[in-house]
Amino acid sequence: YPKVFPPDEKRIYELKPLDGEFDERTEEFSVNIKNITGGREYKILIIAKDEKTTEYKTKTPYIRQYENFGRQLYEKGIIVSTIYEPWDHKTAFIKAPGYEPLLGGYNPKDDIVQWKHIDWVGYAGINVFFIDLQYHWWPEMKSQVIDTIKGFLKKDNGIKIAYSFGGGWHIMKLKMGGNGLPNWAVDLSDPYNKEKFLKSIHEVLNDETILKNKNYYRVNGNPVLYIWDEGALYNEYEVFSKIKKEYELFLISEWLPKIPVLPDSDYTKYALKYKEKGLDIFDAYTGWIGFHDPHGDYNIESYLKLYQQSLREWKYFTEKRGKYFIPSVAPGFDNNHTPYDTTELPLPRSPKKFETRLRLALRYVDLNHAEIEIDTWNDFSEWSYVEPDVKDGFAYLNVLLEVLHEFLKQNS
Repeated sequence: YPKVFPPDEKRIYELKPLDGEFDERTEEFSVNIKNITGGREYKILIIAKDEKTTEYKTKTPYIRQYENFGRQLYEKGIIVSTIYEPWDHKTAFIKAPGYEPLLGGYNPKDDIVQWKHIDWVGYAGINVFFIDLQYHWWPEMKSQVIDTIKGFLKKDNGIKIAYSFGGGWHIMKLKMGGNGLPNWAVDLSDPYNKEKFLKSIHEVLNDETILKNKNYYRVNGNPVLYIWDEGALYNEYEVFSKIKKEYELFLISEWLPKIPVLPDSDYTKYALKYKEKGLDIFDAYTGWIGFHDPHGDYNIESYLKLYQQSLREWKYFTEKRGKYFIPSVAPGFDNNHTPYDTTELPLPRSPKKFETRLRLALRYVDLNHAEIEIDTWNDFSEWSYVEPDVKDGFAYLNVLLEVLHEFLKQNS
């Protein structure tokens, strides 16, 4: 894969002792190698010739191909996070030829894949992975997910990792509906749901090797926990106040409703009747895939106008409650090519559309907690990825790089 592992020339050096002569049993050598392309590990072959030829083989650590712009942003307090799917991408649903990962079908727990992703996201400015725990598929997925997380945490090279927990509440066997709630909602005041949910959360957070790792994402010293699909959880105050206190968490709620719902909508008023107290526990609010509703009844041609309206009104709503607002931006979304749902409303994608949405979202970043969320890094199944693919290569990352450079310059 020359686009993935850029070719580099073979280099040969004649080694000479630092003291100038081979006159000791132990000699020291130094070689200064310049202009390395990077983006790979390099093989090193050392050949020593005396009465017989001796060969010693080793390899370098992964050498980055790109400057770590993501780290520069992080050090200036600008967070660019993205959702990371840890499943084996050899079996992911692909929309059409050309939309395959540039890396090919990969397993994200592989060491070289992780280094590639760290290199690529850092180039574009991304500095936090919210790794989808896929908890609703445990125990089958548990080792895959945990191995992926721990692999990233071992790499001290400018990417922060945090848990994304949620979704698939029905698969977790929580009771849906009841207590006058819709059949898609989970009542966490129900004793069964409360016990089941807390047990699940504890199983994740009790692994101190992850939560206390120096590369785990923290805000003001507190480890971050992102709750995806939190809008489906009702009467959640007791559960989240308990875990927040126990683990000293910074909590992000992905609950903000999708287009065309706004703060003054009947749905929001209904939701707050059951969620008002619980939402006070969270530190930040966000939405999902740029507030797009795949099941929504709206004209997709009006998306940009409705998106800006959602960004504006939900930011005001969030800050009025004393919470941080995290804009979500998506390159696109389409789940219709999978066997799960063939009736969803797609969000068209292209690098140009992504650039327009990104510029719009950045206008609404809360500079008190300057974070924007890219949905997603590598969900090829739902067509919402920015990871390089065969068709567009680095186009989406190049957009990120350009626009984030401008954002940094304007806010320095």
